[in-house]
Amino acid sequence: MDEMKLDYIMEIARQKSISKAAKNLFIAQPSLSRYVINLEKRLGVKLFDRSHAPLELTEAGHLMVQYIQQSEALKENFFHELEEHKESACTEIKIGVVPWRIPVFLPKIVPEFMGKHNNVTVIIKEGVSQDLEALVIEDQIDACVVNGPQNNQLLEYRVLNYEKIVLVVPRNSEVAKNNYDFVNDIYRPVDLRSLKNEAFILLVEKYRLGLLSRKIFKSRGIMPSHITYVSNINTALSMSAVGLGLTFMPESGIERPFDGCKSPLYFSIGEPEFGFPLIIAFKKGKKLNQHLMEFIDFVCSNYNEYRQS
Repeated sequence: MDEMKLDYIMEIARQKSISKAAKNLFIAQPSLSRYVINLEKRLGVKLFDRSHAPLELTEAGHLMVQYIQQSEALKENFFHELEEHKESACTEIKIGVVPWRIPVFLPKIVPEFMGKHNNVTVIIKEGVSQDLEALVIEDQIDACVVNGPQNNQLLEYRVLNYEKIVLVVPRNSEVAKNNYDFVNDIYRPVDLRSLKNEAFILLVEKYRLGLLSRKIFKSRGIMPSHITYVSNINTALSMSAVGLGLTFMPESGIERPFDGCKSPLYFSIGEPEFGFPLIIAFKKGKKLNQHLMEFIDFVCSNYNEYRQS
């Protein structure tokens, strides 16, 4: 039977009136009455008891409605299972990662995950946190690994770890000479307020580390007079290493190899401490395919181990 015509029967049963049903269905009442009469002739049974006002379903009418409801449920289950099948067949997941985390993901996490899931390809896209979050919301990538905190109501997230911010000081600077014992490898506390006349290299404000740097200065009541702004944390570190200024970075950078004698020194910024969580974010309310859920679980379980290896 025509699926549209089954909707006719359901609407008449709901409204208990052919005229009201015709109005809701945007068809002429005589046409709907004729359809019901013809259908009843075809089936050889009455579907509606017209001796009552409002209309009542006959026993055959009740059976008809049950059939239609069961048919709708089967159709809904079919499309649900079909969608699950399509998702399980998906062999590609797209993950956004902020550049600072690429050395952990590309050589370590992604190859290990793909080695355990031979039919899955992980595509990595680099970008700043805000841009990657927008791509997740627009369904252009499946998830993103970014610096928190996460305040976007359209995203859900899981925390991978929390990193403190450290002060990066050129090894050959006066700040290093005054606060580090090169013979005994002893770091003395650095009062950031004493550094207001020092040159700093900071990320621009669209980066969360750039915003956090400004909050650090505000908490100490200073703003250095000589600041160079860059858009890449590795650029800031390279400039600091050759003596062009001080900078800030997440503490995970301490573990990264540097060029021998050019390696900078890393100091605690003191109290209050500043830092941010590293999170993996995905679209709120979106049904995640099985491979993506497995990737998220894998990253959450293994990130800290790979970061330290």
